[in-house]
Amino acid sequence: MKDIITIDGPAGAGKSTVARILARRLGYTYLDTGALYRAVAWKVKKAGIDPEDEGLLRKVLEDTSITINGDGVFVDGVDVSREIRTAEMGEMSSRVSAIPSVRQYLLSIQREAGEKGRVVAEGRDTGTVVFPDAENKFFLDASLKERARRRHRELITRSPDITFEATMKDLERRDIRDSTREVAPLKRTDDMIYIDTTGLDIDEVVAEIIRNLRPSGSSDRNLFYRFAAMLIRLIFRLNGGLEVRGVENIPRIGGGIIASNHISYLDPPLISAVLPRRVTFIARKGLFDIPLLGWFIRHYSFPIDRERPSPSTIKEAIRRLKRGELLALFPEGRRSETGQLLEPKRGLGMIVSRVDVPVVPTLIIGSNRALPVGARWLRRAKIKIVFDRPIYCSSTIETTRGGQRAYEEISKRVMSAIRVMKERYEDTGG
Repeated sequence: MKDIITIDGPAGAGKSTVARILARRLGYTYLDTGALYRAVAWKVKKAGIDPEDEGLLRKVLEDTSITINGDGVFVDGVDVSREIRTAEMGEMSSRVSAIPSVRQYLLSIQREAGEKGRVVAEGRDTGTVVFPDAENKFFLDASLKERARRRHRELITRSPDITFEATMKDLERRDIRDSTREVAPLKRTDDMIYIDTTGLDIDEVVAEIIRNLRPSGSSDRNLFYRFAAMLIRLIFRLNGGLEVRGVENIPRIGGGIIASNHISYLDPPLISAVLPRRVTFIARKGLFDIPLLGWFIRHYSFPIDRERPSPSTIKEAIRRLKRGELLALFPEGRRSETGQLLEPKRGLGMIVSRVDVPVVPTLIIGSNRALPVGARWLRRAKIKIVFDRPIYCSSTIETTRGGQRAYEEISKRVMSAIRVMKERYEDTGG
């Protein structure tokens, strides 16, 4: 099954938060299967029926419509998103989830949501029953105490009187019920990647999932692109050598930004040639007017006014990132003629503050020696390209609440990472 990511695990392991952020970063649809069972629990309570009476419950569900629209959950057209997030609804949803007719009723809804692909589904049987053929399956877990702490912190905002001890006992009961029920019990299978989230923050968990994603069989690099990349690599390996490090840090799927220093006109083709995925560049608009070069650039880039980024350029970058594309840009906004790093422009921050995708700090060394300023022909020089671990800017976006401050802090943070790389690899020889 293509483009389906499943995240299973016990209550309180962080599935919902992780799945929601992961879906946003990849440009996927988020499917909260747990919310569907909570919606059934809400209907059971509203109808005043015994959740153990399967026959009566089946009749009620026949006349019930449950839909998810974004983060909203609707039962018969009524938005119950907030009402289903109580401890009572959590307990009752665990009870109704053990009833075969309920699981069958919701199974069709879940599978229909996954038919178009590009879905992150989380729950307790998404990888075993709902989407057993998904290419990417994960099982999130954490210690009971840690899961109880997280759940209690979430519940007290709605139920201030609930205690930590009661929350932990409730989780213990749910763990036993979910793992021992006859129909679709919670279990970890061999094809699931296990992640213990105890002691990890949300960004670390999401980053670990992204590092382990297996891309679908289809390639986003056409024959011409692959041939051009192979030719470029060959030329520079013969022209002094081409060393590449950190390719494993490139997100395998989903949106992402390659943020690199810029010291030569060779930088864009070099980056595109060594990446395992196709990349689109945000290029200075003046380059599009150059004969022949402009035609080539137009196929792999879209323009930006480096001094005054227009809203349409920012919107186009966001659109592509949400669609799951990989973009490359130079935070400095222009080529450094001395090889020294320049102050970053706000463009990178403007984009990242609107779409929270991983930013990969990238360092290029030696391309300015291979094609110095004013040179017409290549000179023999070794070139090194290093991709560092991705940076996630969620906390910066939240604390600054967007705006000019966020733009500047994000751009400076990424440029600072590139500066550290430059000091390490140039001064010590890397």
